[in-house]
Amino acid sequence: MTNPLKSQPANDLALFLLRLPLGLAFLLYGYSAVFRHGVKNFVDGHSGDVPDFMPHPIGLTVLYAIPWINLLAGTLLVLGLYARSAATATLLVLIAVMVAMPQFLNGGTYYTLAPVVAYVGIAFAVIVLGAGPMSLNKLVLGSD
Repeated sequence: MTNPLKSQPANDLALFLLRLPLGLAFLLYGYSAVFRHGVKNFVDGHSGDVPDFMPHPIGLTVLYAIPWINLLAGTLLVLGLYARSAATATLLVLIAVMVAMPQFLNGGTYYTLAPVVAYVGIAFAVIVLGAGPMSLNKLVLGSD
């Protein structure tokens, strides 16, 4: 008897289930920052988190971009369209968050660090494996 988890449909479903929660998380983060709270409030709330080594105008520019990147990358990941590029964008945002907010690395609790590490791992997996066949990439562009 063959193991059904070693089948191509199981691999396809696994890729979809990797991509979907990462996309939903970033889509919801972006939606909340853009439409519920406003980008200006997001920037004002996090402008104190810009690291000292970064010129403040560049840090503010990055802060203005993050909610939009989250919204766009999350949408693309959920749809499975340009998923590798979207996962790369989410990975860069996660790295920016870890650099700008050192509590994630210095004395951060398990509860603050664990989701970020999980998101980083999922983003790497999507970058390496692609969107899979359960995606718009496969449906529209014919590739994953």
